[in-house]
Amino acid sequence: MDLQINGALGLAFPDLEPQHLPQLAKISQFLWDQGLDGFLPTLVTSSLANIQAALAALEAYQSSDSMPVAQVLGVHLEGPYLNPEKRGAHPAEFLLPLTVKSLKQVLGDYGHLVKIMTLAQS
Repeated sequence: MDLQINGALGLAFPDLEPQHLPQLAKISQFLWDQGLDGFLPTLVTSSLANIQAALAALEAYQSSDSMPVAQVLGVHLEGPYLNPEKRGAHPAEFLLPLTVKSLKQVLGDYGHLVKIMTLAQS
């Protein structure tokens, strides 16, 4: 299993949209061929719109996947709840304070997909 994979084969998971589902299937096959049974696509700090689009695409893919490939086991959400002083490559303009309200905004209807969250508040 891979618990933190930001993308593969030229596709960054935070950029996922419905038209990328065929490419996501190729990634699942590639990871299967490398010996992985499952993985958690990692969504790094990005705009709310990008996070929501990627979560929607992953949900659509997860519900349609029936081939013997590496399975999407959920999502690893890395940010946007990070300490601004230790954010590394995460864009500062998309960091959010960890509140119930902002968490509901980020997760929307896709909270059930998130299995790991990287949090680092000051």
